[in-house]
Amino acid sequence: MTLRFLLCSVLYSLSLIVSASTFDINDWFSNDGISPVALSPSGERILWLEQGIEQALLLQAVKDDKHLQIELPIETQFVDARFSGSNRLLFIVKASQWHYVYEFDIENKKQTLVLKKQSSVSFVNGQNNKGGYWLLSQQQLIWFDFLRRQITQVMQVPEGIVSLTVDSNDNPCLAIKNNGQVLLHSQFYNGNNSSHQSIENSEASEQVDSGKQWHTFDKLSSVTGVKVDASCQKLWALSSNNLNTESLLAYSVSNGLSILFSNNSFDLSGFTLTANGEAVDSVSYDGQKPEVVTFSPAMAKLKSILNKYNDDIYWKVLERSNDDSVFLVHAESPTLPPQILWVAIKSRTLKVVNQSLAYYKGHSWHQTTPFSINRFQSGELTGYLTVPAKQKTENDTESLTISDSSATKFIIVKLHGGPFQVRDNWRFDPEAQWFAEQGIATLTVNYRGSAGFGKLHQAKAFGQLRATLEQDIDDALDWAREQYSGTEHSICLYGSSFGAFAVLSELIENPDDYSCGIMLSGVSSLPEIYRELDTQQDKELFKRQFGDPENIDWHNENNLLKHIARLSKPLLVIYGNQDSVVSPMQSERLVEKLKAHSKIFEQQVFPEGQHQLDTVSTRHLINDKIKSFLMKYLRK
Repeated sequence: MTLRFLLCSVLYSLSLIVSASTFDINDWFSNDGISPVALSPSGERILWLEQGIEQALLLQAVKDDKHLQIELPIETQFVDARFSGSNRLLFIVKASQWHYVYEFDIENKKQTLVLKKQSSVSFVNGQNNKGGYWLLSQQQLIWFDFLRRQITQVMQVPEGIVSLTVDSNDNPCLAIKNNGQVLLHSQFYNGNNSSHQSIENSEASEQVDSGKQWHTFDKLSSVTGVKVDASCQKLWALSSNNLNTESLLAYSVSNGLSILFSNNSFDLSGFTLTANGEAVDSVSYDGQKPEVVTFSPAMAKLKSILNKYNDDIYWKVLERSNDDSVFLVHAESPTLPPQILWVAIKSRTLKVVNQSLAYYKGHSWHQTTPFSINRFQSGELTGYLTVPAKQKTENDTESLTISDSSATKFIIVKLHGGPFQVRDNWRFDPEAQWFAEQGIATLTVNYRGSAGFGKLHQAKAFGQLRATLEQDIDDALDWAREQYSGTEHSICLYGSSFGAFAVLSELIENPDDYSCGIMLSGVSSLPEIYRELDTQQDKELFKRQFGDPENIDWHNENNLLKHIARLSKPLLVIYGNQDSVVSPMQSERLVEKLKAHSKIFEQQVFPEGQHQLDTVSTRHLINDKIKSFLMKYLRK
């Protein structure tokens, strides 16, 4: 066991008795921690990846909590790992352009290099490792034979394949290309399920697949989360097709296309299959709160156990045992930092095997309330309000205060980015908790255009995002003010990426409603985003969603740099010079305009900063800057 993992375990044990009194958001970004990689076929062992300066794999025996550390080769980076039977572990690491595949004998604690390739290598999904296993490398499927300890077959696959699934006999079935295109092997259509046979010679042989054995699946216009059954005879996929929402559809040659599950108001976010791969056993979606619908006794029992543990959480199955008796589950809620749970169905045993922010176990997190506003023509508006649990004293000069314990005076309106691929959910929000520690409420808004609410909800914003944003934010704030009538509010806007565009737009249009604004990695000109798009397909999608940059009125309205003269409230601009998602020129030109118009603003630039600005040192500086800025302007 490594020292860091040991210390994490000790801290978690101590946290059962002692908890921190004040949440420091820097602890969220400073936590290297460990993450689950795989569950053994029996469910008795968990493989973890330990992050840090040097990576390591940790094999945990759940019942006695014993750990075995597996050192990764020096100067390599972990790629993937999985169990192959109860006593064999396979893992892939990379160094520069080289990828290495290792076998680890758990019983004998012996590590063996089995493959080295100067190209990417990944595992194939769905295989049962009957005598060997497939690896995907560029345009090749490589079969490694356990007994002969060598590659005995190489099969060509179409160009651009990034994921491949085989059936229960280890024969190719489903492939996903890097452009999202779905391919099905001929056996899906002709029902050929014969057992996989390795080529009978000692030399590695090659069977050329010209591509004729693979067929584009074109029954659905767009698909996500595609899976096939173990017999390679049925396909399931999430698709909106001709429906309003992302739904679960099934397809087989004999039965054609059918709708398996659909919700009229919310997009499905995922589905799971039984361990044998023969049937769907759950679907999930996010309404105001997360929902999981189960179709099997095992999943129903799992849901029952989790509801008894905490009936207000979001949960997702990460791994399961081969007999559907043990599950590894991710769980969290606005008042529960992310956990990894080990759940045994038969004994109804639940064990917390990993806890984010373990030192804060027992901490009194601030409560979050979902809201929904029904508007006839504009559609339903949803979001979340996180309110400080306690007021700080007026003598506490280090924190923002509220003057009335029954009211929320200071509000952050936190606007998500995207805008069409993202939404706010019922999850743990460290920033909302951090603001609440300072006596500030956080209001998040799933404005029109947000993901997860179907096509019609998004289409209401097409071509008029600034107008719909303004109305939706105003409606959400009106709702929040009604909760604390008679209280004068001081409000600051906060957003990243497109959320920062929404911040700047709202400050320009409704300056009297706000005290300040904070922009991270922000967009200030939509026409400039359009100009930087590479493909005609992306440009056409942009026009359909955002509007036509060739229209002069639209162009002038959505280039916010043309409206900076109307800005009257302080602005904090934070960005990184290495941002590859939103050009730093967007922020640089904004700063130039702010200076030219003598506006009140502060900036923080990170020369090596990427779009997420998520390194530990960067986040520490950002958090200090935001806290200082709010102290200066939110209470003014």
